Amino acid sequence: MVYLVVTKTVQKDEVDMQGIKDWSNWLFLPAVILVTMFLVACQRHDEPPSITSPPVTLTQKSPAVVHPGQSQASSENKPEIASSLVETLLNNPIKPLLVEEQAEALPVWRRFAKKKPALLLFSGRPLKPLTEAMQVEVDLLLQHGDDQEVVRRVARPVPDQLLSPSMGVAAAMRQRYFSRVIWVVPVEGGMELLPLVDFKQGLRQRAAGWGDDIDSFKVTENGAYSGVLGGVSVDVVSIDRLPIVKGPLLVHIDSGFFTAIYRNEVRTPLYPLLTGHFQKVATRDYRTLGVTVSRDNLSFDVPLLMRFLGDDVAAFVADPRRLDSPSAAMKIRGEMCYLDSFFQPEVIIEKAQAIQKLLPRDADSFYRQYRARRQLKQLDQGLLELEKAVSLDPLYALEYFELINLKTKQGEKEAALAMIEKAMQALPDHALIGLRKAELLIEMRRSGEAVPLLNKLKQQPWSEFHYSGMLQEIDSLLTQARQKD
Repeated sequence: MVYLVVTKTVQKDEVDMQGIKDWSNWLFLPAVILVTMFLVACQRHDEPPSITSPPVTLTQKSPAVVHPGQSQASSENKPEIASSLVETLLNNPIKPLLVEEQAEALPVWRRFAKKKPALLLFSGRPLKPLTEAMQVEVDLLLQHGDDQEVVRRVARPVPDQLLSPSMGVAAAMRQRYFSRVIWVVPVEGGMELLPLVDFKQGLRQRAAGWGDDIDSFKVTENGAYSGVLGGVSVDVVSIDRLPIVKGPLLVHIDSGFFTAIYRNEVRTPLYPLLTGHFQKVATRDYRTLGVTVSRDNLSFDVPLLMRFLGDDVAAFVADPRRLDSPSAAMKIRGEMCYLDSFFQPEVIIEKAQAIQKLLPRDADSFYRQYRARRQLKQLDQGLLELEKAVSLDPLYALEYFELINLKTKQGEKEAALAMIEKAMQALPDHALIGLRKAELLIEMRRSGEAVPLLNKLKQQPWSEFHYSGMLQEIDSLLTQARQKD
């Protein structure tokens, strides 16, 4: 999947997309969800950080992620979040909530709905509306479901998934959680928003369900766009045209906002890109009820190689002093991003080990060593590093999907099966790993193991919207398995 911010000066084939290419093999799964990035912008115009209010996950436990499908919040264990209006975004320390995907912020937004705050949204995704078929079920979930059930059924690849990552904001708008949405879209430095006619066309292509509401958008005096979607006022702005807002705000930042305009460390150095944006936000003194940050790896908006990005965005929000003084680990990570562009795996290994001296439980540093070892044709040693990364952060097990393909192509089906087992152990609630296992078992003429697994999968409550045709796929595999008995 390729997601780009289109400019008049940058061509698609010029963009450094190696991280995304490394993920392309995910698509071996027969019923994968394809989430395409909206084309929104533009033409011309550690030392561990000493954070006063550290970033927290919805579990309020460790910073390690929760398995896809496993809930991060419950009605008894509320996520902690700023509750007064004295904190101003990126001026005062604010505890952000780090979630996997944007839609998982719904429990937080719901909690503040009575205050009718504005939502300040940093995202390159379309505000994709709910389909008519899912509206009633979503309404029931958001009006009566507890936090745990909401998180379990949104954005994550579980069989009964209800919302895709890009539908969270629209679901909240439908419930009237916000007085307005201020949608900051990613725009490359020195660029402006797309012409209004192109912006509307993009919405029609990616979010057609809004219908005639798309025509409501007009150009405002400050060069932004303003319209109404589903009865909620929406302002579309670039980072250079942030509005002044006096009332309370909720803030959500998609990590994919930055990867949409990040090219490489030569053209768009990552940490200057982050701090440059955040310093502009800080000048607005936004009074903030709470901040959520999404990592965006499950939706492919952010490759695993940049999974650290969500944590670092959260760290800047939690301690704005980092805008002037990034941590030692951030500096080293920037150096590794630079080295990645010049094929220097040996030096990357040294840098990763330097981070581990500062942060012994840093999953990204182990993942980078794994990638560097693969570049050096040291796969066995690299797999040990990957296992360490997965033990610290289970979502790095998504890397096994590419390795499954690699081993299968090389005829090493036992090794591929071992990779599937590792992925299932780390991500037990992932809806599609079991199907791949059954498929491989059939190829290996081990139908006696595949049939019970397929029968179990057939009993799952597969979503017609997200997994259309899944039952037919399972039946087809069952037929194959019986033929090979």
